[in-house]
Amino acid sequence: METSVSKIIIKLDDKKEIERLISILNLGICTGLKQRSLTISEAESYLYSPYTMEQLKKIGIAQELIDLIHLGTELEDLESLLPEKLNDGIEEIQAKTIEFMKTNSSDSSTVPRPKWLQKFD
Repeated sequence: METSVSKIIIKLDDKKEIERLISILNLGICTGLKQRSLTISEAESYLYSPYTMEQLKKIGIAQELIDLIHLGTELEDLESLLPEKLNDGIEEIQAKTIEFMKTNSSDSSTVPRPKWLQKFD
């Protein structure tokens, strides 16, 4: 049986656009974790990893946002050591991400182009 591989390409040229999309992704991951529709392991695969942090540093993403991703990398430890505090940890990431988005809000010049989704295969 053949497996079909699909791919999507997202193209953002502006650092603020990238930060905004990463923030939106971070909020979605937090929601998924809180609702138990996403595991911490999945969250680490999508965003919460040292690799992601390093790649974002290379392109000059705000340290504050990288620090929020770092908090996500600590959720697995929190879950194993203090499971009763896991939801608090997720809520902290969520609240700080919302605050980051408010203080780094886009103006009309940094709103993503209408076609930021470039290609579907």
